[in-house]
Amino acid sequence: MMNLLAIQLVVAVAMGVSTKASQASPPHSGPAFYCNMNALSAEERAQLPGVLKKLISSAPVVKELKDGYELYFAKSQGLYPLAAVWTSAENRCCPFFDFSLKVARYGGPMTIRMTGPDGVKEFIADDLPLLHKLTTGKG
Repeated sequence: MMNLLAIQLVVAVAMGVSTKASQASPPHSGPAFYCNMNALSAEERAQLPGVLKKLISSAPVVKELKDGYELYFAKSQGLYPLAAVWTSAENRCCPFFDFSLKVARYGGPMTIRMTGPDGVKEFIADDLPLLHKLTTGKG
């Protein structure tokens, strides 16, 4: 079961409420990869690997894109809140990622598209080992 912080984050995202960290800087168009280590609380940061593990355990179909990956889940029911928490947190921490979260009606399929500038796949390999293992089968 998701903890209260995750539920509050999902509600805030759904309502369009901005957080202080998300207002900190305008969109960045430069080539640098950097993580804003102050964007997430210690509790949020500690929660992310578990959220990603739950998403990955749902065995999404992975499509490699030129500039990232697309994860396709046959059903969104129960996964959408996790996807919203994960993409929101990653977007605040790693602002060079572009995320697209598409959810079909009635708990149908869900797609998470994660893309970025040249070199983003190498960044994923180095800094997001759970996702890298899913996308490549290598750990």
